[in-house]
Amino acid sequence: MWGDKTKKRETIFDDQHYTFLGRGVDFKGIAQFEGTVRVDGRFEGEMHTNDTLIIGEHAVIKGNISGNVVVSGGKVQGNITAHQRVQLFTPAVVIGDIKTPNFSMEEGVYFQGMCDMGVTHLDHVEQIQHDMADQQNGTPSDNGVTQDHSTKWDARQLARF
Repeated sequence: MWGDKTKKRETIFDDQHYTFLGRGVDFKGIAQFEGTVRVDGRFEGEMHTNDTLIIGEHAVIKGNISGNVVVSGGKVQGNITAHQRVQLFTPAVVIGDIKTPNFSMEEGVYFQGMCDMGVTHLDHVEQIQHDMADQQNGTPSDNGVTQDHSTKWDARQLARF
């Protein structure tokens, strides 16, 4: 009468791991999560995940956090490390340093700290400058000739990376 009870009920989560720390939850300590984590409560300590960390606009986190992707609209007082990217949306507040290869921040976000996006980009910029100087002098870059590499930055060349 009510249908076939042998059917497996599908959920939006499938086989992935999700963790929620909702409003009204206060947690202190070191937390290691598998999969995506969403925090809407208060957390004090260290938080680590191998996937995505979503910090809701009502969340307050005091301590260092790390993950693959960190998305925040809440308050964080501590350092953030993300292997892929950090995204901050209004009304986010971050007081601490951010280390990630990709960083974006909406207008209206408050961020006080340092942002480290890696040194690989600087190496790339130096190589572009080196190649541009060689082209201007008509000398191939691999001939071993010492040249003056003090050249102005060309925005068209730098925009490639």
